[in-house]
Amino acid sequence: MDAASAAGSDAGADALPVAADAAVDVSAAVSDAAPDDSPAVTDADQDRAVVDAAPAEVWGLDAASDLAPVADGGGDGPVAIPSRQSVGFYVMTERSGWVVTEGWLCAPLVIERQVGPNQWETVTLGLPFQCGCECPSPGQAGPAQLGTLVTPNNLWVWDARELVVVETTVSCSMGTGTPNYSVTVLTSVARPVSAGHYRATMTFDNTLPAACQDPGKTGTATCTHPMSGMPPTTYSRCDGDLPARAEFDLPDSGDIVVYLLTA
Repeated sequence: MDAASAAGSDAGADALPVAADAAVDVSAAVSDAAPDDSPAVTDADQDRAVVDAAPAEVWGLDAASDLAPVADGGGDGPVAIPSRQSVGFYVMTERSGWVVTEGWLCAPLVIERQVGPNQWETVTLGLPFQCGCECPSPGQAGPAQLGTLVTPNNLWVWDARELVVVETTVSCSMGTGTPNYSVTVLTSVARPVSAGHYRATMTFDNTLPAACQDPGKTGTATCTHPMSGMPPTTYSRCDGDLPARAEFDLPDSGDIVVYLLTA
């Protein structure tokens, strides 16, 4: 599943494509991604992540948008703004296991922004599944791909952008040519987040889930999903055994690396 896709590409279509992560790519990085001299994580780092040098390469949202790129205040909506910085994430744990790197109808990585004492708001990185007028069920949410924590797999990068979501009304004719009813669909553009205090969470599994396989022992496993049942109505973190989490301060500029710790 492509991590740069966004739902709602054609507002007049009978069905909309499944939305995936729009502002984050947590695919495995290049072979030099994880330095051999990564600093040790101490007990003092449990509440505040270690921040280090920037990663060598960055993946993020392709600047494409479902909305016309017009200036703010225009009639069609906000314009996408390119990424200005990146945040690389390493998962640090004494456990052996797997981290969700791609999700099906769920997010491999969740970012939250602190807005007050013990108050957090979720940064929008993807859109929930949207059917439009009618469509077959996409099945149940769950991991689509997992990776081990062995170098070079253990680096995931966020382009420090969030989605600005716009609602659009679509008329549904059901093949009669005359609109019978209308539905609301979501489109989005990505824009850089503001500097501030953030929290990142990824999903960690102690063992490979039964629906996932790594037959070549490559350290990357792919998963299948039951096609029965209803899809989730929200875009939230994929289920797993444990969260890998850290808080970090995002500066006004410059790339950083954050170390996520399991419980």
